Amino acid sequence: IDKKTFSIFVSYDKKTSSWKREISFTSYDSYGNIKELYDSQRIPTSYLWSSDGQELVLQAKGITQQQITQLSQSNTSPQEWSQIPFSVQALRNAYPLAEITAIEPIPGIGPARIEDIQLNNTYFTYTRWGKLKYSKFLKHTSSASTDNLITNNYSNDN
Repeated sequence: IDKKTFSIFVSYDKKTSSWKREISFTSYDSYGNIKELYDSQRIPTSYLWSSDGQELVLQAKGITQQQITQLSQSNTSPQEWSQIPFSVQALRNAYPLAEITAIEPIPGIGPARIEDIQLNNTYFTYTRWGKLKYSKFLKHTSSASTDNLITNNYSNDN
């Protein structure tokens, strides 16, 4: 393990009299955000953050930072949601077994939209003060049916 890796040992194996590594954090950005970690089965999870390091925009389980970098090198480099250096779909096409969650942030407020690994979308609306007003969950199907829409109200404030 190099100096930049931080590991969490949470289980003890009595047979070998040793601690078992559960998570290893292997890469951080200039803001101190986690860019990559490995679980106990050595499966990587990579993270992309907004250009100011404040909002998480992508979580990809099963993909290394090096694979993301290789994919992005042929494209532009800005880090905002609408300008991620590759389309999320291109990442899904390149690594079909990866579990990718994409987050469209509203800077300083929270997520505007989260697209999960099954392509379901949750949309968030906030009051003018930044308080969560309601969320809408839209289950991914082949049709554009509104039967798949679930709305949760959180605040009556404007």
